[in-house]
Amino acid sequence: ENGPECNDEINLVRSGDNYAWGPSESCPDTNQDGPAPRRLPKFNFSSTIGITGTTFCDGCRLGRTRDGDLFFGACCGGALQRIALNAPRTDVVGSPVSVLGNTVYSMETAPNGRIFFSDTHAIYRLVRR
Repeated sequence: ENGPECNDEINLVRSGDNYAWGPSESCPDTNQDGPAPRRLPKFNFSSTIGITGTTFCDGCRLGRTRDGDLFFGACCGGALQRIALNAPRTDVVGSPVSVLGNTVYSMETAPNGRIFFSDTHAIYRLVRR
């Protein structure tokens, strides 16, 4: 979820939950609107990175990456990043790790598990170094 000029977030989305965005959001506390209980983000970026795409590693075969890890891209001074999730994908384990410095506009996982992303120039397949 992208914030106004702060607080871009990684959320665990559940049907009917309130993620507390509304008319009185302001930096740095954007999670203050709507009925309680409010779901807080699993990870919060204090500055705007412009999250543009997310996908899970499911058989992506990228070295130390585990199945279930979340990859996400950013377009505003961000990069392609990875964050580890617990086995049921209900919580973040650790902090994001930069994988590539590329600006990312979209991400997808192919049926064979390979991860693809795009920038302003092309579509790429993420491979192990």
